[in-house]
Amino acid sequence: MLGPIIIFLQLATYHSESKTGALHAMNKDEWESLCNGCGECCALGNPDGKTKFACRSLDCSTNRCMNYEKRLEVELCCVDVPPENVLNMHEMGELPDSCSLVRYMQGKPQIPMVPARLIPFMLLDIDEQNRYILACNEWRGE
Repeated sequence: MLGPIIIFLQLATYHSESKTGALHAMNKDEWESLCNGCGECCALGNPDGKTKFACRSLDCSTNRCMNYEKRLEVELCCVDVPPENVLNMHEMGELPDSCSLVRYMQGKPQIPMVPARLIPFMLLDIDEQNRYILACNEWRGE
């Protein structure tokens, strides 16, 4: 259980040090290090609007992507979260108030990570998996 606490303390320290520096001075690795790993950006909604399931590459036990380096190629609906899109994604409901990237862009202090409660993709029945794949193909224009 110390893992999330350690990550939170590291993020809080990084956030306070980074606030004095310009965002444009951060490289991609520094930006991505602000992520607290809650998994919400990897959540996919069911048509019922109530339940969320994890994308195929999210390990629900660690809330980490198993294909992170190639996620944009491997996962049909995976989107990058660059600084310039964070607030728009938050306004559209794609990133929660607790997202460390959102809080950073809003100039708010970091809070302890709350892991997303997601249904693992492999637990969906085959019809639900196929609906997801079709929806992602349509979204991508394929």
